[in-house]
Amino acid sequence: MTRKQQIYERLKQDHDKIRELMAQIADTSEDQAGQRRDLFARFRTELLAHAQAESNVFYERLEEYGETRMKALEGETEHELVEHMIHELEHTSPGDDHWTARFQVLQEILEHHLEEEEEEMFEQAQDVLSDPKAMELSKQFEQEKSELRQRL
Repeated sequence: MTRKQQIYERLKQDHDKIRELMAQIADTSEDQAGQRRDLFARFRTELLAHAQAESNVFYERLEEYGETRMKALEGETEHELVEHMIHELEHTSPGDDHWTARFQVLQEILEHHLEEEEEEMFEQAQDVLSDPKAMELSKQFEQEKSELRQRL
């Protein structure tokens, strides 16, 4: 990072990367199973590292405040659902129609989740987190995500 960022900017960057990878995967077909498998592997690593770091750093902090607690818990539940769907996709052939259907459902869930975070949760979080705290969380998130990516 060349400049100090608040957690919201950092999460939005990841969201954009996740959206881009989803679009690339959606542009593949069942007969491009190899390409789909490779893209999915990148997507899986980025998504799971992001989601786990976000939960451990951002959501955990938001659960401490009454104003943001329910949004954070909702986000945690959506992360659990996404992780389950990732597991299902890992155990389905990328050349199978079921894989395509499952990925489309995952994409819909993620689009809703990312949009809700950016349009509602970030605004609520800004009401309870100071700017210095938001910058500190950005650093913590980056460190946590880096460690998670190495393990995934």
